[in-house]
Amino acid sequence: MERGGAFPLLNILPKCDCRKILVRRRGFRVRKKAVVPSGAGSKSQEILYPSKFYGLEYLEEENVLRSINNVYLNGVRIAALNEEGTTAYFLTDQVDSVAHILDEGGHTLSRMQYEPYGETLVQRGTQDFAPKYNSQELDRETSFYFYNARYYDPQIARFTSADTIIDGARSTQGWNRFSYVAGNPIRFKDPTGHFVRGSFDKTNGTLKIVDIDHYKEGLPVKEVSASEYVFGGIRDKKGNLTHNQVLVMKKVFSGGFSDANGNISRDSKNDPEQKPIPNGVYDLVEYETNKNTKWYKLDPADSYRYDDYHQGHLNSNGETRSGYRFHLGSLSHGCITVCDPLKERRGEWEVVNKILNNTSKVKVPKREGRKKYVPFLSRDWYGTIEVVGEDNIQEVKEE
Repeated sequence: MERGGAFPLLNILPKCDCRKILVRRRGFRVRKKAVVPSGAGSKSQEILYPSKFYGLEYLEEENVLRSINNVYLNGVRIAALNEEGTTAYFLTDQVDSVAHILDEGGHTLSRMQYEPYGETLVQRGTQDFAPKYNSQELDRETSFYFYNARYYDPQIARFTSADTIIDGARSTQGWNRFSYVAGNPIRFKDPTGHFVRGSFDKTNGTLKIVDIDHYKEGLPVKEVSASEYVFGGIRDKKGNLTHNQVLVMKKVFSGGFSDANGNISRDSKNDPEQKPIPNGVYDLVEYETNKNTKWYKLDPADSYRYDDYHQGHLNSNGETRSGYRFHLGSLSHGCITVCDPLKERRGEWEVVNKILNNTSKVKVPKREGRKKYVPFLSRDWYGTIEVVGEDNIQEVKEE
């Protein structure tokens, strides 16, 4: 059978005659129609998606309409309930891949194991449940996983279409726009089909942010300042995107301090916590604070995700580093800090706040300290920032 589908709105999969799918804004499905195996023959199946929490399945031959309610926790599907009252519970691993499916009595309905990039290694029990690798929906007609913005083929560990976000020149993993999670599927997952939303270059002190909700592959890129930024995207009179917009912020630093004139330096002797943030990928998530200006948490995307600690990196006391943030200010203990000693850049910062508040978000668990023992605590995940470049902040000269 030839793989593919028909997409009036998004061209994210090659054509085929096996099924039809409609996709609405931001890549979410509204309808799926397919021919599925049934005994010695086949049957026509149609699924409607009023929302991610609710699905309707229609079997044409039987003239039967069934409903399924999905239960989510921190953005991950944890249970499904049909109209007869039967419930299935999904137990997941460190990257939210479904490993066990249990019924109400705790009996195993299905058990799965996966290769690192998502091929099914072992599956015992019923195969009727859609969420599998990364808790994404597997289309058995194509053996592709549906990641909202794109389809993913676990057999070749590649997306079927190019990422609409093009990483910076220093991000060598991002040069391949079909690759999955920068080549590290054991630690990372990609819930939306996109990976990098922002980048911070320590060499030139530049931060770039892209809102993928208003980004279209193939359009020219336009880098703009905060005062030039157009919310909702740069569009023509008909509402069509004409450019891919990238917010650029200058005078951004990590590990140091700024004087009143905006000159950035480092005083490691008197303040050893003025260490730059290590290169790598960081989750950009909500941060609860009483400060006058909004801050954001930068959570290292390491093997213990969302716990606020950076495994393998030590502070001046020999303890595991933690507490990276993204904020305005004149002092940085490893945070990505927009230099603002005289509090003159709050207008720029409000542009950042508005972008993040209006972009697509998912819920992720709070896992720092004792919060990891409370299963229903969560916060907003906005995307990721990749830190690149060489640190070149100079130490203060001793007099």
